[in-house]
Amino acid sequence: MIATRLAACVIVSALFVGQIDAAASEEIVDRQTVTFAAEYPVRALREGRQGIVYFALIVGPDGVPKSCSVTTSSGHMDLDNAACQSAIRSARFSRADAASPSDRLYQSKTEFKIEE
Repeated sequence: MIATRLAACVIVSALFVGQIDAAASEEIVDRQTVTFAAEYPVRALREGRQGIVYFALIVGPDGVPKSCSVTTSSGHMDLDNAACQSAIRSARFSRADAASPSDRLYQSKTEFKIEE
């Protein structure tokens, strides 16, 4: 029998890397903590698979994620996909200010863990 599902609510600390069009030397200027629901894939839960997924989000000026790409895989495609799909569907960031209205890049991680 599988014990507790811990991924029902995941706290993600997303680190702002910079504007998409900005020079590579731009400093890190923002740090946000975003909470969103991430569903543990049923088959992974049943098979006891766990892992950490590192990913990058492109966030539009409206604070809504536009795309997600896995930067370091958990080793399980279903966990990787669940992390990105959850972030795209549920994560929301602060709106960009008028001075920097371009897309922003955030890096983050999601941990899928089963606790007994």
